[in-house]
Amino acid sequence: DAKQVLGMDQFEGRTWTGWNHHVSVVLMTYSFLMTERAAQGAAARLPPFSQVARIAIHEMAVRTVEEQGVDRQTAERVAEAMLRGFTDW
Repeated sequence: DAKQVLGMDQFEGRTWTGWNHHVSVVLMTYSFLMTERAAQGAAARLPPFSQVARIAIHEMAVRTVEEQGVDRQTAERVAEAMLRGFTDW
């Protein structure tokens, strides 16, 4: 999941420091999403990792757009438009 969904293998830099930063961010994100996944699936079967990642990205996009003074409904539409680019999930 960290490789396929979060792009752990997508680093194209040339420095050891850059690679360490990239892997650190990916693994912290993976840890957060796994925690969220476990919390959502406590009473039932765990939801797929990609579904949890999509929910987290959607909510982050909505909150980011809302911070710009946009109403929630418009922010939801913008977030959905942003997520359409992730069709391979």
